[in-house]
Parts: sequence; structure tokens; C-alpha cells
Amino acid sequence: MSAVYVKTIFQDSQDFIWIGTQDGLNRYDGYHIKTFKTNQNSKTAVSSNDINCMFEDKLGKIYIGTNDGGMSVFNKYTETFTNYKSGLGSKKISSNSVRHIEELNDNELLIATEDGLNLFNKSTNQFNHIKCNNISATDLKFIFKNSKNRIFIASFGNGLFEYKADSKTLVNYDIPDVISGSLSSGNSNERFNLRCITEANGNIWWF
Repeated sequence: MSAVYVKTIFQDSQDFIWIGTQDGLNRYDGYHIKTFKTNQNSKTAVSSNDINCMFEDKLGKIYIGTNDGGMSVFNKYTETFTNYKSGLGSKKISSNSVRHIEELNDNELLIATEDGLNLFNKSTNQFNHIKCNNISATDLKFIFKNSKNRIFIASFGNGLFEYKADSKTLVNYDIPDVISGSLSSGNSNERFNLRCITEANGNIWWF
């Protein structure tokens, strides 16, 4: 394997195990490991060796979020990557540090990045930057779709957001100090540092 430091593990629809590390992307078929690494001489290599997250859509395309190279999309038929990086223009991804990817519908993905939430249109290959009216929605860590298809986003520094699909906006929720007082180690601002979200018995939990 390409590195000891494993950041994410994912099993695709063909039962391959993908292992994202700090130094390369690895695919395990049950017998052998194939490693994919960036190559400055190839436009179809993965965009970065530092892998944060992975997601597979219903068509079998695998989306790879990297720590410093934006998003790479793997084509399993050609074993090549299409890369999307930040840059000039409002239709590019807002940051090269991609933290989490979640499907919104058959044609759109939500991309949580260091510099905000992006809506990716698979038909046009363009990104829309989703804004929050009252607070900066940066340093996003995790996207969670609950049993009622409500979409919540964890951020480090600004607490909990919800994505409103009808208006394509973000709403920020205040987290009272009393909720996290026993966990904050004397620092009340810790309650705004969220890393993950889940659901149990109809309730939303975060940490």
C-alpha cells in the first residue's frame, strides 16, 4: 500500500475496496493492490496523492475529494480521472480542499470544502457556490442526509448548517452553550466545532 496513514476507506459497487491515504489512492481486489498517484505529465491521473473522501454515484462513477487538488472523478472503464480544481470564475469548485461528498439527486452532488459548500451539476460539469446570508459557511467537514431527506452540514468554527434545496441556500443553527457545556472543557466556543453528524431514533446527533 502507498502509505501507512489511512484517511478514508470505501467499498464500491463492484466490491473493490478503495483506500485513500496521505500519499496515494489504493484499490484492493481481494488479491492485489493497485495504487493511483498524481503525475504532472498526465492530465488524466488523480489530481492529488492526499485523499480525504470518496463517493460512488448510481452510474458507477467514483468521486474523490482530495486535500489539496480539488475533486477527481474516476472512470472505471478507462481507469482515468477527470479533475476539477479551484480557479477564476464562479463555476469552478470553491476550494481544492474537499472534505465530503453527498448525492443530492441523480444529477447533482453536494461538495463540502474548506471554503464553502458547492453544488455540482453532472450534466454541465459546473459548480454553484452555496451561500449563507448571516454567517460565513467555511471549513465544512461533513454532509448528512437524514431519514426525511433533510441535509445537514457540520462545520469547524460555525456549528451546524442545513441546506435548503428549494432556495439553494444554507441556514445556520445556533448551538446553545448548555448542550455542549459538559464537553467543551471550559471553552464555550468548542460547541461550534463539529466534525460528524448522524441520526438515532429520529434525533440528529453531532460531535
